[in-house]
Amino acid sequence: MTSYTVNKMQIKHKDPHMIEKFVDAYNNQKIQTFANRSYSGVNDFGNDGEKLEIDFNTTQVEVTFMTSGYPPLKVYENLHGNFNFEIYAEFIEPSMSYFGKWSSANELMNEQNDWLPQTAKEADELSDTYPLIHHFLRECAIEC
Repeated sequence: MTSYTVNKMQIKHKDPHMIEKFVDAYNNQKIQTFANRSYSGVNDFGNDGEKLEIDFNTTQVEVTFMTSGYPPLKVYENLHGNFNFEIYAEFIEPSMSYFGKWSSANELMNEQNDWLPQTAKEADELSDTYPLIHHFLRECAIEC
């Protein structure tokens, strides 16, 4: 049985043109091609039909996407290392009971937890450390 990971990513670049290129790749489900990276979890990933629209001078976007299996950490590394994107991502995979985050901005390269909150209160205690997926953690604590 395939498990799916919900990924939320904030991506920044000083050059708005690079953000435009990323958004075009995202809208056309070609992030991996853009990042020059293969990822065994899926052939590619991107939107589920909803297109991102950005302002010409945008230097940051936030996207939500699903991957089968694990989050695309190698893609994040490649976008950061080869294209100078700043990336902050959080992910949750409820059926495997793990969640975590990845950041290019500091020493936190990959933090994973192999447990999920059991109550809404436990999930709310994580709202500051997992702001992007907090509502997924809360939902899972209530329903899972």
